[in-house]
Amino acid sequence: LLDRVGNGIKIYRYRSGRKPDLVIAGTGHRYFNDDRETLKQQIKNVLKKYSDDYNVIVMTCYAMGSDWLIAECACELGLTTKAVIPLPYEEYIADVKNDAEENGIVFTADDEMKMRTLLAQTVVCKVIPDERYKYFEASKYLVDKCDKLIALWDGRALPLADKDDNP
Repeated sequence: LLDRVGNGIKIYRYRSGRKPDLVIAGTGHRYFNDDRETLKQQIKNVLKKYSDDYNVIVMTCYAMGSDWLIAECACELGLTTKAVIPLPYEEYIADVKNDAEENGIVFTADDEMKMRTLLAQTVVCKVIPDERYKYFEASKYLVDKCDKLIALWDGRALPLADKDDNP
């Protein structure tokens, strides 16, 4: 009826049996020692498992390391990806490069191209700035908006305070 009446009303026709959405956020350490291919297979297994019953949407902050790996797995499986980053696009890429170099990791032109390619495949690239701690608000947004969370941990104990001993 609405379609026939018109009046500029947009009608979306979803196919019958459409799966419900499931947002899976991905996060973790930037640098890890585990075998990359083993981790990829484990991540893909989790994503495939949920893809059977849901339209899976994967969100990450696209930091080097775990975030890239999770986004890469989602793209290889043809899943929808969304980026949540703490700085405008070009500033963020420069920040990821600087962070890698500060931690003794060589950030090559191939790494930059990989990051740009992963970000180009997202359906949304949302910038959530935070003056206090660059990743806090973006990470909080991920956790608040997801239904499930994949977190990769390098197994090392984490300090519960920053370099100035603030909790």
